[in-house]
Amino acid sequence: MYISKVHNRLKKAVMTAAALVLLSFAFIEILIIGSAIKEDHFKADYLIILGASTKNGELSANAKSRLEKAMAYIHENPDTAIIVTGGKAPGESASEAAVMAGFLMKRGVSRGRLILEELSTSTYENFKYSRTILRQFDQRESISLMIITNGFHQYRARLIAGHLGFAPYGQAADTPLYLVPGCHLREYLAVLKTWVFDLLLGWELG
Repeated sequence: MYISKVHNRLKKAVMTAAALVLLSFAFIEILIIGSAIKEDHFKADYLIILGASTKNGELSANAKSRLEKAMAYIHENPDTAIIVTGGKAPGESASEAAVMAGFLMKRGVSRGRLILEELSTSTYENFKYSRTILRQFDQRESISLMIITNGFHQYRARLIAGHLGFAPYGQAADTPLYLVPGCHLREYLAVLKTWVFDLLLGWELG
């Protein structure tokens, strides 16, 4: 009898936990998709392209997608400075920012337009270290950013940018279909972590 009661309580607890996870996933996915389809057409103070993984100096599919999306904005706003972000992964000879800058320069973007943030290892650090660089020569209280990253990443990127004092806008790059399920699952977990550790507790884990 006692074992049966424990089993029933455990079963209810597991079902409740599963329901909460599913509800939170659905809610966060609504936020992610809403930000992904919201495309701003605004001449921001700076364009920022968020880093994505590179390997042996080659761009990942998501990194290339972000850069291709950025090129359209760059052509439409030829005097806007461009921040490329991303540090150097273990075993790599160049930072994500440097590899992305190389891609842009090969397509005619002047080196003088590029600001490289090469220390970050996370989305939070992308904006944190970019803010540090910008404050060296731009003391305006509110700086607007046009954020270029994949659609699944837009919600969290804008959330963090706003938290750090920027006025965030965004345009979403496409994500290859074969990467969508994994990216959205990881982003769900990343959003939870950002809400709790970065914003609520202020631990700035990225």
